[in-house]
Amino acid sequence: MGFNLIRPIVVAPRTYDAIVAPSLADGDYTSIQSALNAGKKSIFIKDGTYSEAITIASDNVTLVGESLAAFIDGNLSTSGTVNGGTLDNLKLKNTLIGWFSNKVSNWKIENCITTSGFTIYGLNSNLVFNNNFYSADIRGTCTFNSNTVEVSGFYLIDAINSVVTGNIVKKGETLYNCTDLIFTDNVVNIAGNFYISLCTNVIFDNNTIDGQLNANSRLYINATSSDIDITNNYFKDCLWWGIEIATSSSKIRIKNNKIYNSYGIYGSGISECIIESNIIDNAPDTLAYHGIELVGTCNNNSVRNNTIKNINTGYYGITLGDGNKNDISHNRFLNVVSTYEIQNNGTNTQLIGNIY
Repeated sequence: MGFNLIRPIVVAPRTYDAIVAPSLADGDYTSIQSALNAGKKSIFIKDGTYSEAITIASDNVTLVGESLAAFIDGNLSTSGTVNGGTLDNLKLKNTLIGWFSNKVSNWKIENCITTSGFTIYGLNSNLVFNNNFYSADIRGTCTFNSNTVEVSGFYLIDAINSVVTGNIVKKGETLYNCTDLIFTDNVVNIAGNFYISLCTNVIFDNNTIDGQLNANSRLYINATSSDIDITNNYFKDCLWWGIEIATSSSKIRIKNNKIYNSYGIYGSGISECIIESNIIDNAPDTLAYHGIELVGTCNNNSVRNNTIKNINTGYYGITLGDGNKNDISHNRFLNVVSTYEIQNNGTNTQLIGNIY
């Protein structure tokens, strides 16, 4: 995999408690764990491969590599509730910070690369910044900024008051049981569903979601999520819906997105959602299918001011199932080949100012 981190060599001042090196001629220890067992808190690790398992069992431990050639070729984990740790400028293998019953606070992981899984169970004030991960599993509260996830996906679970911004994720994403989350300015390549499940009060803004022409790729909001703002995003090459909202989700606001897919936006059994000022188009050389489709009992939703282009014969610009009191107004339809720009099977539907 292509790591994109370039780090200068760090010179170790004697302000570190210990220097670990492959040879005692160059440092105080040849084993990182030996330095930790001796109670050292601030440890500088010279370049080399350290084939050992590392357990951090005390607060405020700092491990800093000379460069990314300082490789901990073994499992790194914490024991008990350990707070205030730092991992900087290291190459890591399997890394596990915290646990279900031992969530950690005030950790900083920055400028590292991993060759296998990375997991942190966070309580508050954890920063994960400018790393290159094989995979990243973030459980609990965390600020996750400017990272690249190369191979196996990114998972954010049980997060409260977290920020995820400026990252590149090359395969998949899941946001599960998150509250008060800001997810902005990320680039995500997906091979299937990008899940937002059991989440409330999420700002999902200015991201690029690339389905890479994979079947069933989409942003999938499910499991009674609510108060989600999906704004100013760019969806491309998702060979299904750009955005799907599943049954029982409510108060989803989808505004000012550009969606270039086979389908646009799909909702099933949703209520009090707003779909507004989006551009739904297709790849330049093929015609798209339904632009916006609301099926099942969809009530009290608003679909307005959207531009829907290039809908194929036999499909609809907007199709509405058996819902009640939905507002479909001021939408614009361009090159809709279908018999109907709008198919309305609902009751008490407001249809005002649509341009055909």
